Amino acid sequence: MKIFYKLSVCLFLIIGCDDSGDLERGSEFYENTKYEEIFHAVLDQDTARIKELFVNRELQINYQDSSRGNTLLHIAVMNGKLLSVQKLLELGAQVQILNFHSESPLMRAVKSELMCGACREDIVKVLIEKGANVNELYHYKEKLDGGRVNIVESTPLITSSRNGCIEIVKTLVSAGAKIDYYLEDDGNGAITASIMFDHLDITRYFIIECKASVPKYCLVRDYESLTVIDFLNEKDYTNDLENNKIKKEIIGYLMDQGYN
Repeated sequence: MKIFYKLSVCLFLIIGCDDSGDLERGSEFYENTKYEEIFHAVLDQDTARIKELFVNRELQINYQDSSRGNTLLHIAVMNGKLLSVQKLLELGAQVQILNFHSESPLMRAVKSELMCGACREDIVKVLIEKGANVNELYHYKEKLDGGRVNIVESTPLITSSRNGCIEIVKTLVSAGAKIDYYLEDDGNGAITASIMFDHLDITRYFIIECKASVPKYCLVRDYESLTVIDFLNEKDYTNDLENNKIKKEIIGYLMDQGYN
């Protein structure tokens, strides 16, 4: 579980949204460049101006800023600018380009819901329609003190399961996202993420509605291996009636299916 816990910390370090301060810091990388005006047009969702600037000034649609490596599509996605996302894609923006944190626009879209509190499945759908890979593996080497390196991994579905937006989860699954993709041999995947962060509506969706394959163990610690039922039984939802109800429903279903 070392990778997953570090992933949850890392997500807070690299996500931004309109009112987080990321916007102003991002603008610094465009100031006094020929991309400054179009950067602001993207944020203003001035689609006519976006097209005009690209046509008249011969700008590169997939230009990446020198600090974070974000394209204008990344900027539009993480700020929730659907109209700008659509226009940039129409003009040829590529959905596969990674920024310097190894994030595609799709990964930025599913991450941004964590701190911005916005469940923007509309943007996720548009990216998928343009060819975004719903099963991409986010792989980032995080440099630690003393020259150590921590490898952080996730997928769009695992990240969304952690964040709790069931609409995005359903959108990803409908587009072919694999529920049974595991980061480690211990079954650490989307089901584990949904339980760990108390999104049992998503757990129920995976296990009961999608009838996803349930791993033998979903959480392996230094001293024990937990099944899904074990992990759920660790969770105390005494003061959360809805999750408590769903927990009992999932455990009952699994026991009927022969899991223990």
